[in-house]
Parts: sequence; C-alpha cells; structure tokens
Amino acid sequence: ININGNMVAKGYWNLILSIRDCSMYAKFGMKPNRHWKITDVKKYFGIKGSAEQVHEQLVQIKEMLQG
Repeated sequence: ININGNMVAKGYWNLILSIRDCSMYAKFGMKPNRHWKITDVKKYFGIKGSAEQVHEQLVQIKEMLQG
C-alpha cells in the first residue's frame, strides 16, 4: 500500500486505521461503521483490555515499529 509515496505493509496500514477507529470508539463511543467490532481488532493484534487500553497498546506498537 502506498502512503505519501512510501510503500507500507498491509499490517501497518491496518494498525494506523485501528488506532484511529479505537480512538473514536474509546473517546466518543462512535463506531466507524455498523459492522465494526473492537473484538475483531483485539483478535487481529492479539491484545486484551478495554477500548482505552486497546488504543494505548496500539499506539505503543506503532511507536515501537517507528523507533
């Protein structure tokens, strides 16, 4: 997938979108679409916890990959 002229893996793209979606869900209770489930995000990334904890863990994963 091409992001700003750089090729990135599909997993990284999913991470970026999951951070956005979990942030929206944790802060405002909004789902990105009616079929979205936070349990799907948890299963995909192998993490556990509440919506806020999932968001924090996803951000930590992103920081670890960038660092």
